[in-house]
Amino acid sequence: MLNLRQFQTEATVWGITLRERFELEVNAREGLKPLDEFTDEDRREEEFRGRVTDVLIANGLHKRAARYVECHRLGYCLVCEGEKPHSFFSVSCCDLRFCPRCGPRMFARLYEKYSPVLAFLRAHPRKGFLLRELTLTSKNTGALSAEEIKQFNRAVKKALKSLMHGVEGWGAIWCDEVGF
Repeated sequence: MLNLRQFQTEATVWGITLRERFELEVNAREGLKPLDEFTDEDRREEEFRGRVTDVLIANGLHKRAARYVECHRLGYCLVCEGEKPHSFFSVSCCDLRFCPRCGPRMFARLYEKYSPVLAFLRAHPRKGFLLRELTLTSKNTGALSAEEIKQFNRAVKKALKSLMHGVEGWGAIWCDEVGF
Protein backbone atom coordinates (compact mmCIF):
# COMPACT_ATOMS: atom_id res chain seq x y z
CA MET A 1 0.00 0.00 0.00
CA LEU A 2 1.38 3.38 -1.00
CA ASN A 3 1.80 5.97 1.76
CA LEU A 4 0.94 9.24 0.01
CA ARG A 5 2.16 11.56 2.77
CA GLN A 6 5.47 9.72 3.01
CA PHE A 7 5.88 9.87 -0.77
CA GLN A 8 5.08 13.59 -0.87
CA THR A 9 7.64 14.26 1.88
CA GLU A 10 10.29 12.13 0.18
CA ALA A 11 9.64 13.80 -3.18
CA THR A 12 10.14 17.23 -1.59
CA VAL A 13 13.29 16.18 0.29
CA TRP A 14 14.75 14.51 -2.79
CA GLY A 15 13.90 17.46 -5.05
CA ILE A 16 11.72 15.43 -7.43
CA THR A 17 8.04 15.49 -8.39
CA LEU A 18 5.47 13.22 -6.79
CA ARG A 19 5.08 11.47 -10.14
CA GLU A 20 8.80 10.75 -10.23
CA ARG A 21 8.59 9.37 -6.66
CA PHE A 22 5.74 7.05 -7.72
CA GLU A 23 7.76 5.92 -10.72
CA LEU A 24 10.79 5.21 -8.51
CA GLU A 25 8.62 3.03 -6.28
CA VAL A 26 7.19 1.09 -9.21
CA ASN A 27 10.62 0.55 -10.77
CA ALA A 28 12.18 -0.39 -7.42
CA ARG A 29 9.56 -3.09 -6.85
CA GLU A 30 9.82 -4.54 -10.31
CA GLY A 31 12.83 -6.62 -11.14
CA LEU A 32 14.14 -8.43 -14.15
CA LYS A 33 14.30 -12.11 -13.48
CA PRO A 34 16.34 -14.67 -15.42
CA LEU A 35 14.20 -17.24 -17.25
CA ASP A 36 15.59 -20.09 -15.14
CA GLU A 37 14.10 -18.37 -12.05
CA PHE A 38 10.61 -17.98 -13.55
CA THR A 39 7.73 -19.26 -11.44
CA ASP A 40 4.40 -20.58 -12.70
CA GLU A 41 2.93 -17.14 -12.02
CA ASP A 42 5.64 -15.52 -14.17
CA ARG A 43 4.86 -17.96 -16.99
CA ARG A 44 1.12 -17.23 -16.74
CA GLU A 45 1.84 -13.49 -16.93
CA GLU A 46 4.05 -13.97 -19.99
CA GLU A 47 1.38 -16.12 -21.64
CA PHE A 48 -1.23 -13.43 -20.93
CA ARG A 49 1.11 -10.75 -22.31
CA GLY A 50 1.44 -12.81 -25.47
CA ARG A 51 -2.35 -13.06 -25.88
CA VAL A 52 -2.79 -9.32 -25.34
CA THR A 53 0.01 -8.66 -27.84
CA ASP A 54 -1.81 -10.83 -30.40
CA VAL A 55 -5.00 -8.78 -29.88
CA LEU A 56 -3.08 -5.51 -30.29
CA ILE A 57 -1.47 -6.77 -33.51
CA ALA A 58 -4.81 -8.03 -34.84
CA ASN A 59 -6.18 -4.52 -34.35
CA GLY A 60 -3.31 -2.87 -36.21
CA LEU A 61 -1.59 -1.55 -33.09
CA HIS A 62 1.84 -2.92 -33.93
CA LYS A 63 3.93 -0.32 -32.09
CA ARG A 64 1.89 -0.70 -28.91
CA ALA A 65 2.15 -4.48 -29.22
CA ALA A 66 5.94 -4.27 -29.47
CA ARG A 67 6.14 -1.93 -26.47
CA TYR A 68 3.81 -4.15 -24.43
CA VAL A 69 5.64 -7.40 -25.08
CA GLU A 70 9.02 -5.77 -24.36
CA CYS A 71 7.82 -3.96 -21.21
CA HIS A 72 10.28 -4.48 -18.35
CA ARG A 73 12.24 -6.99 -20.47
CA LEU A 74 14.56 -4.50 -22.13
CA GLY A 75 16.29 -1.49 -20.73
CA TYR A 76 19.04 1.04 -21.00
CA CYS A 77 22.26 1.63 -19.14
CA LEU A 78 22.19 5.30 -18.15
CA VAL A 79 25.33 7.15 -17.14
CA CYS A 80 25.18 10.22 -14.92
CA GLU A 81 28.05 12.63 -15.29
CA GLY A 82 29.21 14.96 -12.56
CA GLU A 83 31.49 15.00 -9.56
CA LYS A 84 30.76 11.34 -8.86
CA PRO A 85 29.84 9.69 -12.18
CA HIS A 86 27.70 6.58 -11.84
CA SER A 87 25.58 4.37 -14.02
CA PHE A 88 22.37 2.46 -13.49
CA PHE A 89 19.93 0.31 -15.39
CA SER A 90 16.52 1.66 -16.37
CA VAL A 91 13.92 -0.70 -17.76
CA SER A 92 11.87 0.15 -20.85
CA CYS A 93 8.19 0.68 -20.12
CA CYS A 94 5.23 0.40 -22.50
CA ASP A 95 3.27 3.17 -20.68
CA LEU A 96 -0.05 1.54 -21.53
CA ARG A 97 -2.75 2.11 -18.90
CA PHE A 98 -3.84 -1.51 -18.83
CA CYS A 99 -0.33 -2.87 -18.23
CA PRO A 100 -0.02 -4.21 -14.68
CA ARG A 101 3.50 -2.80 -14.49
CA CYS A 102 2.90 0.59 -16.11
CA GLY A 103 -0.66 1.25 -14.93
CA PRO A 104 0.56 2.61 -11.58
CA ARG A 105 2.98 4.92 -13.41
CA MET A 106 0.15 6.23 -15.57
CA PHE A 107 -1.98 6.72 -12.45
CA ALA A 108 0.89 8.68 -10.87
CA ARG A 109 1.06 10.96 -13.90
CA LEU A 110 -2.70 11.58 -13.86
CA TYR A 111 -2.61 12.14 -10.11
CA GLU A 112 0.17 14.71 -10.46
CA LYS A 113 -1.65 16.42 -13.34
CA TYR A 114 -4.96 16.81 -11.50
CA SER A 115 -3.86 17.00 -7.85
CA PRO A 116 -3.53 20.84 -7.93
CA VAL A 117 -7.13 21.09 -9.13
CA LEU A 118 -8.34 18.70 -6.44
CA ALA A 119 -6.31 20.53 -3.77
CA PHE A 120 -7.85 23.85 -4.88
CA LEU A 121 -11.35 22.37 -4.74
CA ARG A 122 -10.75 21.01 -1.24
CA ALA A 123 -9.32 24.36 -0.06
CA HIS A 124 -12.11 26.42 -1.67
CA PRO A 125 -15.37 24.47 -1.30
CA ARG A 126 -18.46 25.86 -3.01
CA LYS A 127 -21.85 25.39 -1.43
CA GLY A 128 -23.80 22.74 -3.32
CA PHE A 129 -20.77 21.46 -5.27
CA LEU A 130 -19.19 18.14 -4.38
CA LEU A 131 -16.79 15.73 -6.04
CA ARG A 132 -18.66 12.69 -7.28
CA GLU A 133 -17.86 9.52 -9.18
CA LEU A 134 -20.26 8.47 -11.89
CA THR A 135 -19.85 5.23 -13.82
CA LEU A 136 -21.37 5.05 -17.29
CA THR A 137 -21.28 1.69 -19.06
CA SER A 138 -21.97 0.74 -22.64
CA LYS A 139 -23.00 -2.61 -24.05
CA ASN A 140 -20.07 -5.00 -24.64
CA THR A 141 -20.33 -6.09 -28.26
CA GLY A 142 -16.95 -7.84 -28.30
CA ALA A 143 -15.49 -5.31 -30.74
CA LEU A 144 -14.83 -1.60 -30.44
CA SER A 145 -13.96 0.85 -33.18
CA ALA A 146 -12.60 4.38 -32.94
CA GLU A 147 -15.94 5.71 -34.16
CA GLU A 148 -17.80 3.82 -31.41
CA ILE A 149 -15.48 5.36 -28.80
CA LYS A 150 -16.14 8.84 -30.23
CA GLN A 151 -19.89 8.13 -30.20
CA PHE A 152 -19.69 6.96 -26.57
CA ASN A 153 -17.79 10.13 -25.58
CA ARG A 154 -20.43 12.28 -27.29
CA ALA A 155 -23.09 10.38 -25.32
CA VAL A 156 -21.18 11.01 -22.07
CA LYS A 157 -21.01 14.76 -22.81
CA LYS A 158 -24.72 14.81 -23.63
CA ALA A 159 -25.59 12.93 -20.41
CA LEU A 160 -23.47 15.26 -18.26
CA LYS A 161 -24.96 18.37 -19.87
CA SER A 162 -28.43 16.94 -19.33
CA LEU A 163 -27.72 16.17 -15.67
CA MET A 164 -26.20 19.62 -15.04
CA HIS A 165 -28.70 21.63 -17.14
CA GLY A 166 -28.96 25.14 -15.74
CA VAL A 167 -26.03 24.78 -13.34
CA GLU A 168 -23.14 27.22 -13.77
CA GLY A 169 -19.49 26.50 -12.97
CA TRP A 170 -19.45 22.70 -12.97
CA GLY A 171 -16.83 20.51 -14.61
CA ALA A 172 -15.96 16.89 -15.19
CA ILE A 173 -12.95 14.63 -15.63
CA TRP A 174 -13.51 11.20 -17.13
CA CYS A 175 -11.61 8.23 -18.36
CA ASP A 176 -12.76 5.60 -20.85
CA GLU A 177 -11.85 2.14 -19.63
CA VAL A 178 -12.02 -0.52 -22.31
CA GLY A 179 -11.72 -4.16 -21.37
CA PHE A 180 -12.52 -7.63 -22.55
